[in-house]
Amino acid sequence: MKGRELANFIVKIIRDKKGRDIKIINVKDFAILTDYFIISTVEVPEHGKAIKEEIEKRLKFQDNLVWSVERDKSGLWIVLDFGSVIVHMMTEEKRTFYEIERLWEKKEPLST
Repeated sequence: MKGRELANFIVKIIRDKKGRDIKIINVKDFAILTDYFIISTVEVPEHGKAIKEEIEKRLKFQDNLVWSVERDKSGLWIVLDFGSVIVHMMTEEKRTFYEIERLWEKKEPLST
């Protein structure tokens, strides 16, 4: 599973685990390292950790192992890299502060 299919599958898992304000951003024309960002708000670090573990568990059965997992020291922001999809799960405070969606709103496509 890759690309949009993988992104949709991950979004379903996040919804099932009560992640909120979920967005899929298509960045394939703007970024070299991935095709999609998924951004979701979690209530507390433990909520993000539970979602992370569920994503890893469910994707392991689909032969999609996470390439990399990063988190800030407080656990308020967790990033999962699946190659074609990068998942950002963060608390409301971190999401409001960093405004990742705004960073990608007005990007120009890469020239080919």
